[in-house]
Amino acid sequence: MPIQVQFFSSLRAAADTQGVMIEARDVGEAVKALKKMFRQNMEFIRLLKISNVILNGQNILFLRGAKTKLKDGDRLAFFTPLGGG
Repeated sequence: MPIQVQFFSSLRAAADTQGVMIEARDVGEAVKALKKMFRQNMEFIRLLKISNVILNGQNILFLRGAKTKLKDGDRLAFFTPLGGG
């Protein structure tokens, strides 16, 4: 099933794209697919590991985390943490 993935903030810059389409059954599988797709891009991989993941507007931490199931047409958004002070 195709899943739309969007990148924001410094992750978008590292990926050099706004997003991609992938095939995945759950969030963990989606992350693995992204790591494989961008395996040569170490900055992207580093940022992916610390990113917040939002599924259709909901943080996956409040769902089932990496085990959260995906369905056709879902949108995953990856945001790197923002800092400031």
